Amino acid sequence: MIADSPTRPLYTTIIPTYHWLGARPRLLDLDTSEQGWALALVLQRAGDCRLVPLAWLYEHPLNDDERVARHWPLEADAIHEPTLHHLLQEWQREGWEVRGRIEIHFTGTDADPQFWPTIHSHLWHT
Repeated sequence: MIADSPTRPLYTTIIPTYHWLGARPRLLDLDTSEQGWALALVLQRAGDCRLVPLAWLYEHPLNDDERVARHWPLEADAIHEPTLHHLLQEWQREGWEVRGRIEIHFTGTDADPQFWPTIHSHLWHT
């Protein structure tokens, strides 16, 4: 808390943002009419963090039935399993440990007719 006057406190919040300059991961470079998914492992070592993409899919929904899927699609591109196991063994030798996974679903603003209402439905609950 920081006080801007002796009688009125001013509260602050830190909000992290991620900013890419130049080349962006494909998931962050999709069109407003596209959807995309990514699955990444979260690794940690001595305070450092690493995201390792494992599977990904990008698509342009053709009709309203295909928009705003709420589950991970069954068909997706993925890292080869032997490659993943080799990398994990190497990283573990370097001190990295798997902490969890992150599942990301990108929905373009034109791929969901309820784009903003859906966002607002997740915010400001009492």
